[in-house]
Amino acid sequence: MADLRNEAQWNEHVSRAELTNAEPIGEGSQFVLVNRGREDTATIRVFDRPERLEFAVSSTGLDIDIIYTFAETDAGTTAVSIFNAHPKGFMKGLLPLLMPLIRRELIKQHANFTRFCETQPGSTET
Repeated sequence: MADLRNEAQWNEHVSRAELTNAEPIGEGSQFVLVNRGREDTATIRVFDRPERLEFAVSSTGLDIDIIYTFAETDAGTTAVSIFNAHPKGFMKGLLPLLMPLIRRELIKQHANFTRFCETQPGSTET
């Protein structure tokens, strides 16, 4: 999940995702993603494996803080995500109207990500 270069494989709106600094991936790693034709930057703010991962994402009209927490369960791993949006400019007025669409899209992309994870080598799913 921390390696955003994988996002182009499961997020149908991301056409390109590149690491812009040296590996290994961890706190401070930076990525450029092309999402729906616009370029976004993402930085790993917290990399506390295996329990927490945080990104700061910046785009033209919106900055987003994304926080993931993980817990091991008998069934696998449970992930909880929090998305805090900070709109800029005209997006301040538009964001409340877009929230129902954004929620639907997040649910859809979560399902895509889950399928991606379950098909990777080392997955316990059959």
